[in-house]
Amino acid sequence: MNILKSYELVGCQTNGWYWKGKKSIEYLLQICDEEDGAAADLLSIKTLSIVKKLYRVFYSDEDAFIKEYLDLLPEITAGKSPELIVFSHNDTQENNFLSTETETKIIDFEYSSLNYRGVDLASYINESTIDYSVQE
Repeated sequence: MNILKSYELVGCQTNGWYWKGKKSIEYLLQICDEEDGAAADLLSIKTLSIVKKLYRVFYSDEDAFIKEYLDLLPEITAGKSPELIVFSHNDTQENNFLSTETETKIIDFEYSSLNYRGVDLASYINESTIDYSVQE
């Protein structure tokens, strides 16, 4: 069984979310800096300012950010099987599943990280028991 290392989810320069985000933000900043300025017109000044701030926060010291992020992930310690810790969505509620006749897609990965196996299933079962309808 091939087990993903936590570093592969973050620091892998081809598949890690950190590097994919960096490439996307760099591309956005590059097209906004081009002379014709057409792309910059699509973004508000406030949005462009936020993108530049995100770039400074996340990418000014790449090694420090990745180390700090990895320190937040669950550790595989002695006595625990590495298969107990898996990549988890961590927000499995009905609005994060899009279904058609032939397939189901999971969306909204903002809370995803490594977690213990079964957390997503337990969370979904828990969410399914809550009635969010408003009584009049």
